[in-house]
Amino acid sequence: MIALRVAQEDHLETEEAMVTPLLREYLSRKSQLEVVGGLLVDRDADDRHWVIDWISQDLTTKENELLLALESRINQALLVAQ
Repeated sequence: MIALRVAQEDHLETEEAMVTPLLREYLSRKSQLEVVGGLLVDRDADDRHWVIDWISQDLTTKENELLLALESRINQALLVAQ
């Protein structure tokens, strides 16, 4: 089981390393924000902010500041898209 978990993590890291540059190259900044917003903002939940709250528990103060700035940019992009 542990070997499968390690293999899965290795696979996901490889996919991330390959996909992230493609997203940056082929998606506009607005589209990138929409994709990230889809991962960080749960539009169907009563508490749309729960994912960000969950992630922020393990971040440093500086990382939380960056996350809040990113959230602000996502919210601005979502408002423009509506």
